[in-house]
Amino acid sequence: MTKELNDKLENIATHSAWTFDEAFQLLTRKTLFEVESLLSKSPPPSNDLKWVLMRKTKTIETRPGYSIHFKKGEIVPTSEDLLKRLVSEGSGKEVECPAAIKTEREEYRKAQDQSKLLENLKRAVLDNDIDTLNRTNQSSSSKWRLTKRSVLKWINNNRTALQLRHFPKDIDDILVNKLLLSQPIPKTARPATNKAKMNRLREDYIFKATKKLKASPDLQFSFFKHDHSFMNIIRSSKLPTEKQPKDSTLERWVRKARKNANVKPSVGRPRTNYSEQQ
Repeated sequence: MTKELNDKLENIATHSAWTFDEAFQLLTRKTLFEVESLLSKSPPPSNDLKWVLMRKTKTIETRPGYSIHFKKGEIVPTSEDLLKRLVSEGSGKEVECPAAIKTEREEYRKAQDQSKLLENLKRAVLDNDIDTLNRTNQSSSSKWRLTKRSVLKWINNNRTALQLRHFPKDIDDILVNKLLLSQPIPKTARPATNKAKMNRLREDYIFKATKKLKASPDLQFSFFKHDHSFMNIIRSSKLPTEKQPKDSTLERWVRKARKNANVKPSVGRPRTNYSEQQ
């Protein structure tokens, strides 16, 4: 990472709130525009293709009216069948995929992962897992102002679920060492025992459910049981499957959250279609 980019990110990290693009930069070291531009291009050659170094200049008719011209000395992708034909004729030699293509594939794969992270980040804001200084339902994501504290809390709680396969180590240092340690979020260290994990899970589940019910008082238990973000809270607890809370326990937590939110469901057909709440 260049010193200029490092200085820019360190400066962003000191702000009390971040734009959506700034938060994304801290997580990926890329701007939204850079990732979207890369994904808008044609994907790199498939891993299924073979590569041939041409020993002769040759034109081959692959089907009636369609020919491929190969130039001596060039390395080109081809199908396995055509590769066998060229090798058997002495016109070419199988070689490894060029390093430039491997790099292109890797960069494209990174961009795909970063795009998934972008969707996770947006969903966290819309689900109120990340707080904003302005109303997200009245503005585009480019105008959102995310509070640093809630972004860091979300990162800390969701590291295994974020699928940050390409999370840069140096950016990780900025986020964790400089911010999380200097401005610790109001949580104890990750619990070690199953009892402590269950207590932490109960706290997180009720807290999130309370916020959700304040926004949508008519939500029923079926929503919380099937909603991906609540399912993710349970997975992130690291409890063994046999120790995870039963439906009766989750129903009790939802009732507690409803009490905390001081809301009651409206009379009439309950809102249980969780897919509409995503």
